Amino acid sequence: MSESNSNNEKPKLRDLPIIKEVELQASTLKNVKRAMPVLSPFLKVFGVDTEQIKQSLQELEDRFVNINDLATIPDRFNDMFAEHGWILYDMMSITVAEKALKRAESGDIKGAEQELVDYYDAENTKLHLSMMQAIKSFRPRLRLAYKALIDYEEERYHACIPVVLALLDGLVNDVHQAKKGFFAENIEFEAWNSLAAHSKGLGQLASIFRKGRRTTTTESLSLPYRNGILHGTDLGYDNKLVAAKTWATLFSLRDWALKVENGIDKPPAEEPKKSLREMFSEYSETMEERDKLLKWKPRKIIFDDSFIIEEGTPEFVLIQFMELWKKKNYGYMSKLIQLVKVEEKQRPKKVKEKLADSFLIDFKFLSIDDTASAVTLIEVGMQIEKDSVISEHKYAYSLINVDEENKFVRRGKPGSVWKIDKWNYQSAF
Repeated sequence: MSESNSNNEKPKLRDLPIIKEVELQASTLKNVKRAMPVLSPFLKVFGVDTEQIKQSLQELEDRFVNINDLATIPDRFNDMFAEHGWILYDMMSITVAEKALKRAESGDIKGAEQELVDYYDAENTKLHLSMMQAIKSFRPRLRLAYKALIDYEEERYHACIPVVLALLDGLVNDVHQAKKGFFAENIEFEAWNSLAAHSKGLGQLASIFRKGRRTTTTESLSLPYRNGILHGTDLGYDNKLVAAKTWATLFSLRDWALKVENGIDKPPAEEPKKSLREMFSEYSETMEERDKLLKWKPRKIIFDDSFIIEEGTPEFVLIQFMELWKKKNYGYMSKLIQLVKVEEKQRPKKVKEKLADSFLIDFKFLSIDDTASAVTLIEVGMQIEKDSVISEHKYAYSLINVDEENKFVRRGKPGSVWKIDKWNYQSAF
């Protein structure tokens, strides 16, 4: 690299479209607010509630007062913390990042890291982990991830850290086009418009964590050195600081993995500019979706005879699946399963291949756990006959709520349907 290509000249996170868009929105809001006296009569003709817009504009303007300062946080955070094993990513709280950054910039890096460690308490870590279910390649890893979470809660960091390191390495191997793990040499983690998958993000962490550690040490580590931990030379890795950084690294992979899995890791073709009316319509829809998500409360239900299964719920779809299974109707069963990678005409055959040798005699729902607005786990007790032998089984079916484009959307959104994602009780599909 030449002298002119210094670190100061590297692409900045502030230049990402997601950051630029927020700055543009802040500027646009100010201009629209100034123009409202002139726009109001025009908007009323189209049935737009101008009073609601005025109120919303004021609320948003209040939030965007310090937008210029907020836009600098991603670069400042990564510049300050990447060498310590932290980067900013899409799911991370910007409030926590800002608080830690202020302490670090005042010279208290130890206190700043403690702020970040405290953020990864059991509740936040579980919330982040539930959002990892959106990644297709991570779903088979959830079983071990939740076991690692239990170890984390119980402060068994010696058990938790190696598992999470292995899970993030395997996830990258499955998603990356080069079929290399997170700790492989010369691996790139860049995706368009992503905070974590940026030249100042995941790549820096990987280069630090993969360092060779050939000398046995007993001192307490502050970084999750993969080679030293898994090869048994770094013996002082078992602490919450290293564990929190390991979880944070796993969660920072989410945005990159989703973009790669959905083929949106490259810049899209430029779209035509939207009209003012379209912008207001989208804004109103976004605010409505936000309000409904904020009001949503997860259910955690243990079934009894008084529970009523309502149409349009994930449990309603699963009970249809079970009744169809009793009738060996694999064609209709396949319509209830998320099989996007299988050609539609081949789907009944795939379901039959997995379940034809298993006859469902009876079943009983045991519990419901809404792990996210678009994800529900339902544990079912089943009586199944296979090879003339009747046996009892318990299985947690995973259901996801998707739109017509098979994208995760909040439950109850018009046009969305529940699909069974994890369905083969014998093994992962």
